[in-house]
Order: sequence, then structure tokens, then C-alpha cells
Amino acid sequence: MSLNISFFDFKNLSTHQQYEIVESYGMIVNRRESHDLIFITYEFHFFSVEITYALRDHKFAALNAYQHKFERAMFI
Repeated sequence: MSLNISFFDFKNLSTHQQYEIVESYGMIVNRRESHDLIFITYEFHFFSVEITYALRDHKFAALNAYQHKFERAMFI
């Protein structure tokens, strides 16, 4: 199942809502580990989201969203 949400709308959600959407609708495109952290990159139609998990604490450490260049170019 996919979710068609814009980067702007995603960024205006609470952090908790962002985590829920990413885990429910994001497609995993990359996963890497470094020391006690796991970085997972999720793909959406217009943007990507990287979530960092802290293994030692068993919790989310960070969430970063990146807009794809082609979406910005569509509105210029």
C-alpha cells in the first residue's frame, strides 16, 4: 500500500505522526549499521526519509527527510 503525501505536508506533521507514516507506508531502500546505530532509508514518491535507531537504547534516535530534486524542478 502506498501513500501519496507531499514533502511539505509530511514535514508539517508531528514527529510521532512522521514515524508512523514512514513505518506504515515507506519502502525500505537502504539499511546500514555503524557501531550501535542502524540507519534505514525509506522512499516515498517525492522524498526520502532516513530513520536512525539506537540499538543500545532500543529507540528512535533521529528522523531526517530529504526532498527529491525533481519535485522542486516541477514548480520552478
